Amino acid sequence: MTDFRNALRKEVGKIENQIDGYLEKIADAASETAVIAYERRIDKLEATKLKVQGQLENACLPHATAADFLEPAMQFFSSPWKIRKTGRQDLRRLVLRLAFLEPLAYCREIGPRTPKTTLPFNTLGGKFCSAFSFVARERLELSTSGL
Repeated sequence: MTDFRNALRKEVGKIENQIDGYLEKIADAASETAVIAYERRIDKLEATKLKVQGQLENACLPHATAADFLEPAMQFFSSPWKIRKTGRQDLRRLVLRLAFLEPLAYCREIGPRTPKTTLPFNTLGGKFCSAFSFVARERLELSTSGL
């Protein structure tokens, strides 16, 4: 694996050298069309460099087993409310994205609509959550007297 990473690093270095060469040619170029052609080549080289750097980053990732990903997911499904009540905004959004297929809908006349939940909650919902609902039936009114 280290040979592969070293080869990718060498390739990135070669691409950077090519880019530097084209930049020098741009500085010495007399015509506008040559400058444009060199800029296009630099753009292509930059795209190739980003691709190779992405391969290098992915090659450096440790290999994980399915259990490494499954355990945190199962912990989430056992108690999503604990994660949500931590107060961290990023975790609260994550809970919503993992629990619901689409943003929660609200109708002004009727109130909150029934959310479309993800597969794990649909599976669990039939057996364990039949007595619970996701949203309250009452409409919450905000006071505008303080404004």
